[in-house]
Amino acid sequence: MKRSFIREILEHTNSDTISFAGGLPMASLFPYEALRTSANQVLKESSVLQYGNSMGLKALREKIADFYNQEGFETKAENILITSGSQQALDIICRYHANRSITIEAPSYLGAMNIFKLNNLKQEVITLERDGIELKAFEKSFKATQLAYFIPDFQNPTGLSYSSEKRESIAKIAEQGGLIIEDAPYSKLYFQEEQKSISSLLPKQSYHLGTFSKTLAPALRIGWIRADKTLLEPLIAYNLSSTKKRDKERERKVVL
Repeated sequence: MKRSFIREILEHTNSDTISFAGGLPMASLFPYEALRTSANQVLKESSVLQYGNSMGLKALREKIADFYNQEGFETKAENILITSGSQQALDIICRYHANRSITIEAPSYLGAMNIFKLNNLKQEVITLERDGIELKAFEKSFKATQLAYFIPDFQNPTGLSYSSEKRESIAKIAEQGGLIIEDAPYSKLYFQEEQKSISSLLPKQSYHLGTFSKTLAPALRIGWIRADKTLLEPLIAYNLSSTKKRDKERERKVVL
């Protein structure tokens, strides 16, 4: 297996580097004092270091759900699954949907493309225009794949954002059948009016991926999946069963 391009980028980045390749936020902007105060407050109770709910801390899920509700995207805590960053969120989804085809943008995020490849997802690439993915080609591809991956806000690597018209058109195409994965690590970094997510137009047919890596601090490794309960439940069950299977396999190797 080839080394990850992202790993290569990070290994060649240090405190003297201003990296435009790895998506690293400026460290001086991290809310260090606020995070230190919060950590000290939380660590007053040793129970916080214990195992928790498989969906993640309920209070955190409720807070993230509030963010969506404030935007008019109706969401409950049961619609949120906490993950170790949005990379794990994407990996969980792709392992569940492994060995099929997926429609993606061209160009697209290298980290996502590596995950698709590792999970044997055949990538059907559709050219990006200035306002989003080319619609006719997308519609034709999506009818066949029934699964698509987008980064509509400040897309990686192009930096472009989808127009509201393109978002609505994609939703109309997808509502005929199929699922979309909307990766939104940069959606809160806007300077003008925030665009409505595609997922909010397809609440029962979408996985919306979020993270605090760009808005708070990457090292926290806190991400999430926002999806309908009927989409989340099989992901959780599959992830737990596959994790137990891997653990048993590791134990067997140790014994051997």
